[in-house]
Amino acid sequence: MTFSFVAKAGVLLLFFGSTLYVHLRGKARLPLLRQFVNHSALFAPYNALMYLFSGVPSKPYLDRNRFPELDVLKDNWEVIREEAMHSSTRGTFAQPRKTTTLVSARSSRKAGSVST
Repeated sequence: MTFSFVAKAGVLLLFFGSTLYVHLRGKARLPLLRQFVNHSALFAPYNALMYLFSGVPSKPYLDRNRFPELDVLKDNWEVIREEAMHSSTRGTFAQPRKTTTLVSARSSRKAGSVST
């Protein structure tokens, strides 16, 4: 076997192995064939590295004690709320812009044709 063949086979096995690892890691899964042809297979080696070397446990709810920087928000939530309420009553929050999207234009055309 040549080095070139071994290198190509190694890269291919890396993609297959990491895609399979990402596929088997969670509880909600795509069908196996779709997983391999999906865009997630392209990023599977990167995702596998992030999963393996992450310091954060893979639980749906993380313990807040692991993030002490959130104590500032917990201690000052009333002050933050009061500032937001004050800004809301003064009208200093930016109002959302009205944009016409393709969906809203279609629905307005349908609504217009129905009502006339």
